Amino acid sequence: DPFVRLATDAEITESIPDLDIFDDTIPNSKSLKDRAAAAEEAALSHSGIKTSDGADASHGVVDVLIGTSNGFLGGYKRSSHGVSTVVIAEKDGQMERDYDYSSAVYESDLQPAEEVGKSAASRTLARLGARKPKTGQFPIIYDRRVAGSLVGTMASAINGANITRGTSFFKD
Repeated sequence: DPFVRLATDAEITESIPDLDIFDDTIPNSKSLKDRAAAAEEAALSHSGIKTSDGADASHGVVDVLIGTSNGFLGGYKRSSHGVSTVVIAEKDGQMERDYDYSSAVYESDLQPAEEVGKSAASRTLARLGARKPKTGQFPIIYDRRVAGSLVGTMASAINGANITRGTSFFKD
């Protein structure tokens, strides 16, 4: 592959642009515990929700340094904040489980934990009483969680390296 090589001097950048992917807010362990508990409590407050399968809140920072043998040295930081919960519902002996979550670079962009819990409960309760449809052709609307994975699969398939290696289903 003629493109697997070191960049020429003309192709090397001197810096990584500010991508606005770092929040210097660092939550303490109590606020993370409170966030997870709020999501779980909101979910458990719904009639029909039997138990919780857990809740979590997170914060992370990734500090990346990139150096090349032909002189580039640069780096960036990326932060993440999150909250999620999984609950179990029961009706007439049938049990179902579902979840919801919110994740963001900036803590201020997270959905409130109570909304995440409410959504997790609603999703779980909506699964109760599900039945198989008759075989046929039907229009499909994908949930955002499924739609995101489909987009990721397509992005991987059109990745030039995967096409060159012949590992993409778009290779021909």
